[in-house]
Amino acid sequence: MPKSKRASRRLPRDAPQFYQPRVECALLALKDALVGCQMLVKYMSEQQGTDWREMGPMLDAADSDFEKARGWLRGRKTKGARRA
Repeated sequence: MPKSKRASRRLPRDAPQFYQPRVECALLALKDALVGCQMLVKYMSEQQGTDWREMGPMLDAADSDFEKARGWLRGRKTKGARRA
């Protein structure tokens, strides 16, 4: 079976691929786009303000979780003191 003229220039299927220059450009562009999105979200959040009526249930849940954690820490502190 005759080989084609380009056969010596073709990389085998399992040869390593060299995408670094293209991937690096894409990653840098993606990083800049994400920074821009973060700045936009921050600006829009500052402009709209926080709707504390919607945050009420979340704040109550966070407060109860905080109190549970404090109670657990107090319990650990007293149990640790009894062992020592």
